[in-house]
This record gives sequence, structure tokens and C-alpha cells, in this order.
Amino acid sequence: MGDYIIRDSSVIQNPYAFGAHAIKDTSVRIGIIREVRDGVDGPVYMVEVLVDGKMLIVGCTLMTRFGGAHNFEEYQARPWAPITTKIPSPTIAAEYKSRAGDTVVVAYLNGRSKEGVILGGIRHPSRKTKLKKGSIGYLSEFNGLETSIKEDGSYRVTFKGYSISNKATLALPPTGTQVVPPVYNPLFGGSYFGFDSKGSYIVSDGAKVPGPQFLKINKNPLNGSIIIKSGTAVIQLGGSPLLPSLGISAVKGVMEFTDGKAKLLGTLSMKSDLSMALESKFLSVKANSIAIGSQSFELMQGLVKLITALGTVVVTSPVGSCLPLAASPTWAQVLQFQAGVISLLPSLKSAESFALKGDDGTTIDTLG
Repeated sequence: MGDYIIRDSSVIQNPYAFGAHAIKDTSVRIGIIREVRDGVDGPVYMVEVLVDGKMLIVGCTLMTRFGGAHNFEEYQARPWAPITTKIPSPTIAAEYKSRAGDTVVVAYLNGRSKEGVILGGIRHPSRKTKLKKGSIGYLSEFNGLETSIKEDGSYRVTFKGYSISNKATLALPPTGTQVVPPVYNPLFGGSYFGFDSKGSYIVSDGAKVPGPQFLKINKNPLNGSIIIKSGTAVIQLGGSPLLPSLGISAVKGVMEFTDGKAKLLGTLSMKSDLSMALESKFLSVKANSIAIGSQSFELMQGLVKLITALGTVVVTSPVGSCLPLAASPTWAQVLQFQAGVISLLPSLKSAESFALKGDDGTTIDTLG
């Protein structure tokens, strides 16, 4: 006996009728970013994806390395059609190498092409690979800032002087010709920082003429040093853990310690435990008062007392010529002060010349 129920599509669904709805596209596809639109939660990238010979435009979000509330990463990808238009461009099927948009890898969310995620980028056809075959390294460039890590661990970030004209060039509509390489400004480019293969840290403006200005921290347990150089002026700090030193070499040097207009509080103090040498063709010392001496004798006071003592010397003069002043019984007072002056007069020493003891090489090789 039947249940009098008609076996129509409301009870038994036709798998062929719902086939199109059930199909999911789980493929990972290659595309090029066409334009960027403002979304509720941020930019939405309209990516042209080629599927079975047909161009499909998919709205995508950009995947980043971090997705936390406090730990995050943001960057903007480049479209090839900055000016949004609803009319498909005649160049929509043109080769990727003639369009400036980022070439990317896209995956569909839940297998639906309505929304996708940009998993990352792939090499743009207009750019040749720079890493040599077999080279295990890292090389990137973003707006003219190049980062290079070689197989020996050396690391370098170079400011290449990315020209503002590149933005206008990349915004031009495609003409069928290959995207031109970036243009750099040689007046600004060349500065870099990083680590060489020995672990030394270098910061330099990379100038060729008259020479680079740089700071280098030499990593060496025996004679590590810090070298600062600008033109012919050099400062070296360190050099030896046993005898640390400070060296300065320049054509002209000026040191001023002042509190401003009043010039009443500025002070300078220099101390050397063993010795101090000054050497020059001309030496000028100017002050309202000068004191030179040791803990037991001050030169200027000693000279004053010496002159006073000379004035008290009595010359014994018989009928003949006068005896020398040293023959006076009171000359012992002069000898006392003379001994104090002599105690301030050690052997004359020449000042040492500047000698660079650390490695001032600033080369950090790159993979570019």
C-alpha cells in the first residue's frame, strides 16, 4: 500500500539542478591587482583572476604575518588601474608584464569566488630575478629601500633614492609595453646600514666623492673599536681592552663649554693620571688668572715670592768688584724657591700623533 506522496523535487532533490550551487572552487589561482576599493574593515583589492580562459574579478583581503590586536603588520599592494572605473578596460586581457599591478596568488574563502584572500605575491613578469643560481640568500625592495641578507650572514639595508617620478609612471594606463624599471636619485641614494660577515655594525652615507661618512662598531675581542669618520675628521674610541684609548684627528677643532649669553657657568675639566703633553708651533693661553703647579708648589706664586726674595738679597762689596748674588748669606731663600720651580720641570716630551688602530673598511656586499 502506498503513502500517497508524490516523489517530486520538493521531496527528492535533483542533484543536477543544485550542482552549480554545490560546486566549490578550492584551487589556488594567480592574478593581478586591478584596483583598490574602500571596505568596511579596510581596503578591498579587486584582483583579476584568469579561470578557464575567462577573466574573473574577485574582491580580496590581504594576508599578513600577524593578526593580533597588538601584534600586527600592514602594507599596501599596488593596483594597475588606480582610477576606478566600472567599464572593463580594453587592456584587461593584456600581458601582466605591461601592467604595474602586483601579481599575486589568491585562494577563495569557503570555495566561493565572491571573496578571496591574497596569500602573497609572485615575481612580476617585467622584472628579472636578481639572485644568482644556487645562492641561498634574501633580497627585497620596497619603495627603493633594499634589504639584502647573504649566505655568510651579512645584512644590509640600502636607501636607493626612490624618485617621486616613479609614482606617476606606474599610474599611467598600460600601453602594451613592458613596465619600466624604477628610477633612483643618485644625489640622495647610497646610504646604508647593516652588519658585515664578521659582525661589525656599519652606518654610512655611501658617498663616493670625497668619501663616505660613516660610523663603524668593530666587533673584535682583542682590538674592538668605534670609528666615526666625516671627510678627513676621524674619532676612534677603544682599540684595546687593556689600554682603551680615545683618538681624534681633524684639520680644525673647536670645543666650547658655555651656558649661553651669560657665559658664567660653562666649565671644562681634564685629568690625566700619569702625564699630559701639549705640542704646537704656537701656543696661546688667555685667562683672567692662571695657576700652574703641584700639590706642594704653585708656579705663579713661587715666581712672585722669588722676585720678592731677590729684592732682599744683600750684596757684600769689599773694595774690589762685587761678589755674585749667590754669595750672599740670604741667597738660600732664592735657592729654596728655585727648587720648587725645578720640581715642575721634567724632561720635555713630544705629543703623540693620531694613528687609526681599528678596521675602517665599510664594505657590506649585497645580493642586488
